[in-house]
Amino acid sequence: MLSNIKTRILSELRKFDKNASCEFSEHCDFTSTLAFKLAKKQNKNPANIAEEIVHKISYDLKDAVKVKAVNGYLNFYLTDKFYSEILPEIPDFKFEKQEKII
Repeated sequence: MLSNIKTRILSELRKFDKNASCEFSEHCDFTSTLAFKLAKKQNKNPANIAEEIVHKISYDLKDAVKVKAVNGYLNFYLTDKFYSEILPEIPDFKFEKQEKII
């Protein structure tokens, strides 16, 4: 499920640049530096480009991911809706008392 979300994010980003990428991040769920790459090519401010991209990302993606432009970075956060859909897929783990070994 998580790889599916990353694929969907990449699909959206590659509408702007065919070599776009996104990675896991410690600050959000996924992040992309695409705006910096485009800013260099277009001689524009990366923060403005990131804002433009956020507004153009498809509505379907926004059901599973919230997108924010932060200082030129594109940060993607998984939504509560995404988690509510994925939780039932996690198998029930039964924790049983283990034999005590001395």
